[in-house]
Amino acid sequence: MQHESSFVHKLSDYCANGLLKHRVVILTLALLVTVFLGYQGLNQRLSPGFDKAIPLSHPYMKTFMSHRDEFGGANRVTVFELTVSLFLWRIKRVICLHLIFSKN
Repeated sequence: MQHESSFVHKLSDYCANGLLKHRVVILTLALLVTVFLGYQGLNQRLSPGFDKAIPLSHPYMKTFMSHRDEFGGANRVTVFELTVSLFLWRIKRVICLHLIFSKN
């Protein structure tokens, strides 16, 4: 397959002829790489953890990590504060109602 004598055509002819001559070797190498990468992919273990997604060198995170065992996680602190504030609001309401109704 011959074209004009330009550099691009000569280069494309050379690459095409090389690929066709060595197609068995190229396909074998591609198959071996695919099998190897597939085997390596089976050995991968995903471990999405909270500790891996945060900058542990930040001062806030150092404080959190030092008190982590006391609170058990990032979500529990917020729930605990909400529970305490609702509890205190209910106590205040009971005391106010007691004071209102105890005067009568």
